[in-house]
Amino acid sequence: MQKTVSAYFKIILRIIITVLLLGVVLYKIDFAQFKTIFSRTNWWLVFACWAATLVAFWFRAIKMRWILKKQNCDVKTSTLTAVSAVASFYSLIMPEPLSSGVKWYILKKNTGKGTNVLSSMMYNQFTEIIVMMIIGFIGLLIISLNKNTIVCVVSVSGIALLTGGTSLLFRPAILLKIVSMFSGLKKIVPQRFLKKTEEIFSQIKEFQIAGWRFHLDIALITVVAGVASVVVFVLAGKAVGINVPVGLFAWQCILIYLLGRLPISLANLGVREFTLIEMLAKYNVPSSQALMMSMAIFSSIIFMAVIGGICQLWWIFRTHVPIKSTDIDKST
Repeated sequence: MQKTVSAYFKIILRIIITVLLLGVVLYKIDFAQFKTIFSRTNWWLVFACWAATLVAFWFRAIKMRWILKKQNCDVKTSTLTAVSAVASFYSLIMPEPLSSGVKWYILKKNTGKGTNVLSSMMYNQFTEIIVMMIIGFIGLLIISLNKNTIVCVVSVSGIALLTGGTSLLFRPAILLKIVSMFSGLKKIVPQRFLKKTEEIFSQIKEFQIAGWRFHLDIALITVVAGVASVVVFVLAGKAVGINVPVGLFAWQCILIYLLGRLPISLANLGVREFTLIEMLAKYNVPSSQALMMSMAIFSSIIFMAVIGGICQLWWIFRTHVPIKSTDIDKST
């Protein structure tokens, strides 16, 4: 009962935050100007946003397939793309951990190896965040060159810390220390949890001994997918007539991506719009124009969610294995 109340409270809180942020955004909008911008929007470029989003999903699926192979799980790239689209569909109404739980559940049913899939998703998410942050720092560095020395230094330092810190994490000695730390909690942590944790760590070890070539290949695929995501922002901006440095689009993309990892709003609504309006205002971009750009980006998310919804219905009627909320809860 207490768990149910807590879940409802979190949903209500996210709804309140979403409504408040959208309220602030709408307060800043000149609706007459927005109507003009809407009528002048290049819809072919908006459709190109959808295509670029699909490309990003496809490359992330290729990356996930390579990662899963390291855990002896062979899943087709097309299936993984569809699974990510289904997760995108659920992310419209669920926070990030639960929508990821949907992805885990489907892949567990597909492979029969729940912990292998979980460790693969952890590695996938970790490398995704690190690479996307590096892309963001590169974008920040580009727009700050010859303008702000402090920001340039921070950007270079951030890139160095992320790359250096990540390389240290993949040293076996680090993993052994983490495992020993969990082993020291035997008296206060349930044995079942410890057993699962040790099993996941043993599977993560497979990535540590994979060799630098594997990690480099994964990083390169992530970069391609990340660049495709940045292209979505560039196309959305161009579609509504926004002309700012490409580096700024990259920084916006990564910042909004990272904020989207936090379960603070519904489908990142309000957060994305507020962030774009505030950042683009520094480049004298009207709020109405920034809002239209956000809508173009959100339309690409809706596009993938529709594909995901169709895939989910297809699997339900073809395999009769619908997703159960209890199974999703177990994964989070």
